Amino acid sequence: MIKETQPQLIYEPKNKTLTGFLQFEGEYQGYKIKDKYNIEIDFNNQQPLPLVKEINGRIEKISKDKDLDLIDLHINYGDINKGLCLCSRFKAFEYAEKLKDSPSPGINFIQELVIPFLYGISHFEKYDKFPFGTMEHGTLSLVREITNNIEYFKYLQSYIKILPEEAKKFIYEYAYSFNLGNVIYKNEKIGRNKPCPCNSGLKYKKCHLNIVNILSNCLLISQKKAPSFRRPSAFM
Repeated sequence: MIKETQPQLIYEPKNKTLTGFLQFEGEYQGYKIKDKYNIEIDFNNQQPLPLVKEINGRIEKISKDKDLDLIDLHINYGDINKGLCLCSRFKAFEYAEKLKDSPSPGINFIQELVIPFLYGISHFEKYDKFPFGTMEHGTLSLVREITNNIEYFKYLQSYIKILPEEAKKFIYEYAYSFNLGNVIYKNEKIGRNKPCPCNSGLKYKKCHLNIVNILSNCLLISQKKAPSFRRPSAFM
């Protein structure tokens, strides 16, 4: 039970939220930290993980004291009300899937994601560095991540249903990063045995054909329309 490990967190069944002080004590590479944060965990707002917010202004104060934007402290979209960015978007889907099989998903979520995140914030506040490194921001970072972990494409339909605008931006940036924009948005036809437009040197059927089908099907879920922003430059 969460109450046994975190007695200052109060569960409100009507709103499905946990609110109060989350306490932790940890050590990483010899750095010991004991701390607590006033947080709210909203189990109704899952994108795909529960939304976690720090509600006492402490992280905002750290950002001001360190002269950093909130996004540099891994606050979603740089908006404290959007919650903590506990991990990358695709890792969040992967972790949400893992939690379904857990007998204690709330406890696991707090211990494995929330506490390490807050430990990192406290570590940065005290020692001016993040103990576990930092994550990139934005959908281009997701393009890099999915390029190295193609199994994450299985989460794309869930992604576009939960966060359609963000997912459409990701698809757009992925398409143009691999020279697939005309195929996905202008219905350009490419033979299965023709070279893949990404210039990998492989045949289309051995390279991006299946991925193009996945991306196109996902766009049909939210209307096949490119989002309104400038085409990114390729990073490859």
